[in-house]
Amino acid sequence: ENEVKINFNSLSVGKMFINLVALNGESVFTYHMGESVLGENSQNIKLPVAVESGIYIVNFFLGNQAMSAKIMIQK
Repeated sequence: ENEVKINFNSLSVGKMFINLVALNGESVFTYHMGESVLGENSQNIKLPVAVESGIYIVNFFLGNQAMSAKIMIQK
């Protein structure tokens, strides 16, 4: 199974979620991660089997802040 590991330090508490987007702009997976804690945060998120191999953009949201990273999924 493929997983995305999210690690970050937070100076605030807020709702977190990720959105996995294919390069054609299609949203293929959204996952609500609950609330962050102050300081170190870490979560492993299992991706659905239906997510194909390829390059994706992971958009991570914490409250009103957003971060993005490009990832490659290989099956």
